[in-house]
Amino acid sequence: MYFQCDPKDSVAAWSELHVRVDTLDGWQITEGRIFQKNIVGMRSFVSTPMQSGKLFLASDAAHIVPPTGAKGMNLAVSDVRILTAALQAFYEEGASDKLDRYTETALKRGLARGALLVVDDTDAAQA
Repeated sequence: MYFQCDPKDSVAAWSELHVRVDTLDGWQITEGRIFQKNIVGMRSFVSTPMQSGKLFLASDAAHIVPPTGAKGMNLAVSDVRILTAALQAFYEEGASDKLDRYTETALKRGLARGALLVVDDTDAAQA
C-alpha cells in the first residue's frame, strides 16, 4: 500500500495505517507481516504560468506529480479539457477570455481535486 504523507515524518513513528484504512462501521484491516516500511520522497513540480503567448503547457509538460491515485493522468485529462474548451471558444466565437485564464483555471481545478498539493512552501515553482 502507498500512502501520501509528509516526507519529513519518521518511519519508526509512522503508524497511521489503521487511521487511514479502518472504516467507521468497525471494519479493520487484517495485517500481515510487514517486511518493508519506507518513506520515499516523491517529486512534485508545477510550472507557472502554464502559458506564454500562444504556447500552452499541459500534462507532464506543466506539472509532475507522484504516480499515486492516477493523479498525473487525471490532471493531464483535466488540462486538456480546459484547454480544448478555451480553444473552441476562441475559434468559434473569437473569445480569448478562457485562453487568458487557462493557467488560473487549470491550477484551481488541480488544487480543488487534490491532485496538486503544497508540501514545501519554500519551493517557489510548486503551486
